[in-house]
Amino acid sequence: MRWGILILVLWGTQVQAAPTPPSSDKPLEFKERPLDGVVIEGVETYRNTRNNTFDFGLGLWPLSPYYNSFSVDVGYTHFVSKTYAWEVLRASYIYSVDKGLTSELADSYKVQPASIERLNYVLSTNLRYVLAYGKFIFFKEHIRYFRSNLVAGPTLAITSSRSTVGGDLGINLEVYANDFFSWRFELRDTLVTVGSTTNNLAISVGTVYAF
Repeated sequence: MRWGILILVLWGTQVQAAPTPPSSDKPLEFKERPLDGVVIEGVETYRNTRNNTFDFGLGLWPLSPYYNSFSVDVGYTHFVSKTYAWEVLRASYIYSVDKGLTSELADSYKVQPASIERLNYVLSTNLRYVLAYGKFIFFKEHIRYFRSNLVAGPTLAITSSRSTVGGDLGINLEVYANDFFSWRFELRDTLVTVGSTTNNLAISVGTVYAF
């Protein structure tokens, strides 16, 4: 009898000492997980969320062997999401300055500069794909946000002698001064045949106003 009582006492002590399962009301603990060897503690929401932009820029078109061209560019873009946008209209007025080869042709071969085909206007509408966005530290003091875009779409080129349809390809980088204003650097290739040139590359810098 005494042995039976002793066994019951020992068994009851073990039951009371057994750990209780954690309560379901306890908040979950999230552990840091490395990404490419770097521990990510938080992801910041992209700052600029405005859906419309108006841009103004000045461009250089250096590839023609006969003249250098300079352009005034304006455009309007609507962002459908943070990844895709529609550049509704991009318009460029182009002014050209003859190179030495043009003068040499006129002097030696009697080729009139006016007979050489030149770009005058370019109109295009494009799809934009946001390639990357983020931020960097400028001069070790100022945090600046940036966004880069790939651009592609059809274009209408009006030259000194005709109108022709082609394509538009480009990439640009925007650096934000604030929520409304940014600077843009852009490389854009207008794929139309003008004289002996098919790749009409333009290098431009400008400003963008978001609203």
